[in-house]
This record gives sequence, C-alpha cells and structure tokens, in this order.
Amino acid sequence: MAILICAATTTEYNAVQRALRKTGAIHKFNLLRTGMGARAAQAALLNELSNHARTPDLVISTGFAGGLSEKFEIGSWVYDASTNSVRPPNSWIEILGAVPVLVRNAEKVVHPGSNMNLSEAVDMESATLSKICSDRKIPFAVLRLISDNPRAPLPTFVGDWMELSNAETLTAKSAMFVTAFTRTIRQPLRVWGLVRNARRWRRDLHAGWVRLGYRVGTHGL
Repeated sequence: MAILICAATTTEYNAVQRALRKTGAIHKFNLLRTGMGARAAQAALLNELSNHARTPDLVISTGFAGGLSEKFEIGSWVYDASTNSVRPPNSWIEILGAVPVLVRNAEKVVHPGSNMNLSEAVDMESATLSKICSDRKIPFAVLRLISDNPRAPLPTFVGDWMELSNAETLTAKSAMFVTAFTRTIRQPLRVWGLVRNARRWRRDLHAGWVRLGYRVGTHGL
C-alpha cells in the first residue's frame, strides 16, 4: 500500500521524517513537504502526482491544526470526519487517542471570536489537498495535532507572516514584510512564548508519529 504523507512546513516535515526513520518505517511511506497555504499545497501535490507513475493508495495531511474550541486540548490529535475524507486506520486513532472533527480551511490564522463553528479545527492546506485527491479518486485523510485553541491562541503576528507567504507580487510581499516585522518586534515576550510552544508542538508531533511508526513496523499498515 502506497501512502503519501503531506506536511506543510519544514518543522512538521522533519518531525514526521525523523520519527519514521527512528522506527524503521520510513520505507513504508512517501513524504512530501507542500509548503504553507493553499496555493503552495496545490502546486506541490500536483507536481508530486505528475512525477510518479504509481498513484498513492492514500494521501494523509498531517502537521498542526488550530482548534476553535477549548475542548481541543493543546497536543491532542484530531482526524477529519467530513465526507471529504476517509477515516484513518482504527489502530492509528486508538494509539493517538484522536477524536473526529470537521477540519476546515482557513486562509489566514483564525483567532477567537471568528465566525466559525466551534466543533471544527482549521488548517491552511487540507481542503486543497482533499480537492485534488477527490478529483483523482484518491482516498484522503487528515490526522493533525492541535497547536492552539481559544484559551491559548497564536499571536496575531503569526497571521501576518502567513499572509506574507501567500503574497503574489513583490510589492505585496514588501508591504506585508514591513507589517509583519514591525508587529513581531513589538511583542518580544510573545515571540519567546511562540518559540517555546513550537518546540513542544514539534516534540508532540514527533512522538505521535514515533508511535505510529512502531505500529506500522510491527503490524503493518
């Protein structure tokens, strides 16, 4: 069974890759770093599918997601239960204690008070990856770690950097860089807090995939 794991950022990709290498399960998967945001994810997956003769039997979107309710504890795992996704293997769900949610698309960082369903989690890539897979009749699943919630939201400047990554023109990139940089340096304590939290998210993501890697290595997919 050919499984393609998609992770947006270098941090997410490396956490998964190192976990699968540690457990000896790396050869059972293909990994793809998509880049952050819908446009980058679309280009990366389309390129991956066009450059390989064998179509994946399953594509999994993994990494971090934002929980829109405090019931989503930081460091907990969720999987998408919408009709656009398939359910991950039951053994994986049990190992991670993953709970079903509706994973929706957010083109920018979603903060408390936004008009989105509180039973949902959000990321910036899964909806696009899901659409590509649906068009090609490739099963698609989402398995992500909650990194923030209304009780512990991301700093507002994180959204500025994400919008910068999606800017299409040099002029837009320049303007957004000035905004993002200015807002970031004005919040040194929040920058330090984000760095500290990011280390924990990376550690939790890695630990989860270590457990999955050992499961696959021992019992198969």
